[in-house]
Amino acid sequence: MSTNPEMTFEDVVNVLIHSAVEPSYDNLLAAMQDYPQFSSELANLFSVWAAQVDDPSLTEDKSDNDRAVAMGLSYALNLLHRVEGDHASEPKPDPNVRLSMLAKFAGLSEEELALRVGVDETFIYKLDQRRIQPADEIPELLLLYICAAVAKPQPYVLGVLRGPAIATSRAALQKSAGKPVVKTETFAEAIRASTLGEAEKTRWLSLVQPPGSQEKE
Repeated sequence: MSTNPEMTFEDVVNVLIHSAVEPSYDNLLAAMQDYPQFSSELANLFSVWAAQVDDPSLTEDKSDNDRAVAMGLSYALNLLHRVEGDHASEPKPDPNVRLSMLAKFAGLSEEELALRVGVDETFIYKLDQRRIQPADEIPELLLLYICAAVAKPQPYVLGVLRGPAIATSRAALQKSAGKPVVKTETFAEAIRASTLGEAEKTRWLSLVQPPGSQEKE
């Protein structure tokens, strides 16, 4: 890829098609580095693109890689436009709505959602229980992956993840000044406690803290 400040986003998409790239984390970072003026658009595009690649119902014969890339990007762009249009006036989320409900409405189990987002089921469970706080410090890339999977805009998903943590057992409760509260974790703490491999942990942690600052376990 070559940087050209006069390129439009459509030009960038054409470069991706002809380069036959895959919607991987590394390719996203490379594209964002080459075209920083389209960082937000690329993040949205790659998140939706990655979600459709992982969905067997949306994929066809991939023996022709160039054609598969073109079809994948076309689908992702169309879905982005449709979601943005359909949810332009999305109402504020009901406080009783949880991530697991959004996944169910999208036809996904928590395991399938975890695979699409790139985390483990325990992490998704903690998000569902609102135990990863503050939600506003969750990396945008992870939020975009969730949005692509459940077909909801980012403000709506973030609203679902905000709010008081949900208690489901006595073990989840701790006493503070005589009042029971639910133990929460930061995004970084939840990633470190996950079953992800070290490489995956490092990638996610790099989005919330400077390189080399990860705590040793």
